[in-house]
Amino acid sequence: MSTYAPGLAYRIVPFTLTIPVALLLTASLFLLMVRLIATDAVPVVEKGTRVAEIVRVEPDPPEIIKNDPPEEIENPAPPPAWVSPELDIGPQDGEIEWAGGKFELPVNDDIRIGQGGGNIVAYLKTQPVYPTRLLNRGVEGYVDLAFDITPTGATTNIRVIESQPPEVFDRAAITALRKWKYKVPIVEGEPQGQVDMMTRMRFELEK
Repeated sequence: MSTYAPGLAYRIVPFTLTIPVALLLTASLFLLMVRLIATDAVPVVEKGTRVAEIVRVEPDPPEIIKNDPPEEIENPAPPPAWVSPELDIGPQDGEIEWAGGKFELPVNDDIRIGQGGGNIVAYLKTQPVYPTRLLNRGVEGYVDLAFDITPTGATTNIRVIESQPPEVFDRAAITALRKWKYKVPIVEGEPQGQVDMMTRMRFELEK
């Protein structure tokens, strides 16, 4: 014989209804969470691998510069000829000439030839050097010189009396006269120097 308990039935019925409701709520919460997760998720964009492009720049070909051929330069005309004379060694009087230039020695009676008198002989004469710049320009002229002679025959105290063109040939004439040597007179066994000798040196080009 079974005994029916009304209180037990009332307890079973609510429990039976609770299970479906709980399942429904669980499912609803699950779906809600899934949607929330789907909404909040940030899409992941895969980054592609960058490949550096290496571009090789070909250098420009070198520029070829063509140089113009040099202009032909006409050969300048040679300067006038200045012929070096041979040295005159020995007794000399008057004017001595050569193709390049002239020397003029005092022979006139009105030109003083020294205190000792007599014939003063130059046994060594060095020709002057024609200045290059004057030679190229074709300049001619002369220099009148006064000088003394030592007892040994050397020239000294050289000074310019006159020159044309002025001062142009002075240095060349003085330099040459310094190298001249004279044969001086002997008086009572002693060589006699001379003073105030004069000479003219001409600078002339070959015609």
